[in-house]
Amino acid sequence: MDVDADELKMMRENRVLVIPSGGEAKYLTKDINTTQVQALLQNANDNIHKIANCPDFSQESFGTSSGIALRHRLLGFQNVAGTIEKRMTRALQRRIELICSILSITNGEEIWKNIEIRFTKNLPVDLNETVNVVNSLRGLVSDKTLLSQLPFISNVELEMEQLEEQKKQNVSLYSFSNYDEVEPEDE
Repeated sequence: MDVDADELKMMRENRVLVIPSGGEAKYLTKDINTTQVQALLQNANDNIHKIANCPDFSQESFGTSSGIALRHRLLGFQNVAGTIEKRMTRALQRRIELICSILSITNGEEIWKNIEIRFTKNLPVDLNETVNVVNSLRGLVSDKTLLSQLPFISNVELEMEQLEEQKKQNVSLYSFSNYDEVEPEDE
């Protein structure tokens, strides 16, 4: 191209190109196929889920999987969550220990060892499977152990006490002991 200094300066200021007839500037725009873009996006998505150990929840097959299949798909995710949970527990225990040490300076007690930190993951649980396993172990394992396997029971001792109390109430409700206390009427 034959361009003098003034024309070159004008092109730079106005951000335009003066192209002679028959010339092209195709190199300035990328002509990418849409299938190529979709393949790149899918590859990036797959790599993100692989590196993060997180399954792709938007897959259609994810919603139709059974409880066991979901657990297997979430195994890597669970491992990462377990590591984070351990670190968080250590950090919380240290914080509680520091708080209790400040309290001990002011005549407080050392109760930081007795504090239980519990994390509950928001994962689908197949309660039918758990109940079937618990029922199949009945008679082989103590009731206390069986109750500890149920995820919705947090205090097994309290549950055992409540169960005994309920049994006593049911026996007293349906027993015939009150029948003996009633005196027959005089005729």
